[in-house]
Amino acid sequence: MNIQVARSRDLVAWEYLGEALPELPPWAETTQMLWAPHVVERGGAFLMAYPAAPDHPPDRARSQRRGPVPGRPPP
Repeated sequence: MNIQVARSRDLVAWEYLGEALPELPPWAETTQMLWAPHVVERGGAFLMAYPAAPDHPPDRARSQRRGPVPGRPPP
């Protein structure tokens, strides 16, 4: 499991919607070290930036992914 997507109306009960990042980038497939995602909405889609530890240290990397609004069909 990578970065999960969930929603809640009361911040107590949560509905799991799937993975925001179902596949890791090729340069970080084995480390599984993703943290501190930052998500913003732009033009009806979400942009997520996240740091990750690459498979070959001592490098560090930051990446981003663009996707549709969670829980709604793509436009």
